[in-house]
Amino acid sequence: MILKNILLAKIIITTIFWAAPLLFAPPDLFVLLGIPVPHPILFIRLLGAAYFSLIFVYVYGYRLLKAKRNPLSAELSISTGIVSNGLAFIVLFYLGISGSWAEWGLIGQIYMWGSVVLTFMLTAGLYLGFKFKK
Repeated sequence: MILKNILLAKIIITTIFWAAPLLFAPPDLFVLLGIPVPHPILFIRLLGAAYFSLIFVYVYGYRLLKAKRNPLSAELSISTGIVSNGLAFIVLFYLGISGSWAEWGLIGQIYMWGSVVLTFMLTAGLYLGFKFKK
């Protein structure tokens, strides 16, 4: 089932690229990547924690899809992913084209534009997988 695999990719990508770094990365990592250190760091940590909460929802949906049980709850997980990534894509894309990270280091810019691409791909994949139930 393609949708199950897309949801699994969402779980992995969200954990590695967004949730874990925001919750656990030392401020020096932001500097190393050429990204300004957010002040206060508290809000970044809270955002990382919120992402882990979303991951919990995605894992629950993935397990339901894998077991082919309770499709309504799985649909809620998928819908959450579509809304979360869709809104993230809109915000990131707008901020990117308006130059919000144009002064950042090269790695930081690649990271942010990569986030734009990933959020778009995850949104499209979840939406299409859900629409065509594959």
